[in-house]
Amino acid sequence: MKGQIPTEGIKRVSIDGFGGDVRILPSEGNELVYNIGGGLEIQHEIRENSLFLKIRSKSVLGIPFFNFGGSNGDIELYIPRDRSLDLNLKSGDIFFTDYRGENISLKAVSGDINIGRLLCNSFQAHLTSGDIDIDMETKKGSLNFKSGDVRIFLRGEDWSVDISGVSGDVDVDTETNSIDLYIKGISGDISVNNESIGTGRIGNKHLVTDGGRNRLSINVISGDVSVKTGKGTGEIKILQQAQTNRPESQISTSIENDTAISYIPEEVKKVRDMYRAGKLSKEDAMSLIDAMGYGGLNNILEE
Repeated sequence: MKGQIPTEGIKRVSIDGFGGDVRILPSEGNELVYNIGGGLEIQHEIRENSLFLKIRSKSVLGIPFFNFGGSNGDIELYIPRDRSLDLNLKSGDIFFTDYRGENISLKAVSGDINIGRLLCNSFQAHLTSGDIDIDMETKKGSLNFKSGDVRIFLRGEDWSVDISGVSGDVDVDTETNSIDLYIKGISGDISVNNESIGTGRIGNKHLVTDGGRNRLSINVISGDVSVKTGKGTGEIKILQQAQTNRPESQISTSIENDTAISYIPEEVKKVRDMYRAGKLSKEDAMSLIDAMGYGGLNNILEE
């Protein structure tokens, strides 16, 4: 199904999408253009200067129709530039490129994320499962993930970026040669400009290259960390090296709670509520959650 929505006077676009793969591209006109699979339905509402868009799988008896992928569940959106974006996207891969906007917020549960050539003032992402590849220029960024490998290329100067996760390797390349780097972790290897900084149990480390004009913080429980500055030749100065005093089990539980339980889709909550009300067996509830692509959230039934 194809269509378009006028965005004259709209400063923020909020998209709540439930479907297969999602592709977001910039629109040269002043309309948001969509092309969604036949298994989906779309609703929109304008309040003040914001456009709210909901894309859902066609449902039976209030439960989403579980048929994703292919032309049935894929989403393609062309969005005019210079609008802030709030993206709440569920299962499926996400491709997002050549966009500029004031504030960008992304939440996703499962699937790989590929963001290319993004320009914004602030960027926030909360991701549960899947590999992440981001190329962006921002003044303030925050990325929180549960599992999956992360690669980020940071353009420009005068920025502050925080990356935190439970499990996965993190590779950060920067256009600048000047970073103030804080790394926290429990296990994994660290390298900066291909120079080994730590192996095994990491603890806390504070490093500076070329004066440290840009701030980067990386906090990962399990996984290797690699950072490369623009020229890869900046002198590395270790300012502080200390082991954390918190037990590993406490740190793991804290971060896992932060990264997983805060992003529970409404569809999963509905299944949980039906299970708690005795309308579904535990096996049926878990099957429904798996069918929606949220198998990693099965433990919500006992929360």
